[in-house]
Amino acid sequence: MADKKESKTIRFPVFVVLLLLLAYVLSIGPVVALMTDSQWNTLYPEYSGVVEVFYAPVGLIGNMNATLRSCFSAYIDFFVQRF
Repeated sequence: MADKKESKTIRFPVFVVLLLLLAYVLSIGPVVALMTDSQWNTLYPEYSGVVEVFYAPVGLIGNMNATLRSCFSAYIDFFVQRF
């Protein structure tokens, strides 16, 4: 019985961290769409620095791999064209 409780205690934080990382990466599309118009003009220049710093790790990972960069770009374009 104690083994099951330890297993659940370990799995829950791991699950939460993975879920938060996924939400962080997936949130870049809607955030960029809210910050720009369909012509890629910045709507809120006062917040652009904060957003760039917050998503810098995603940008660095995207710059390391051309396939990931194209996936991120297509994902962001999808949201920008929708809003």
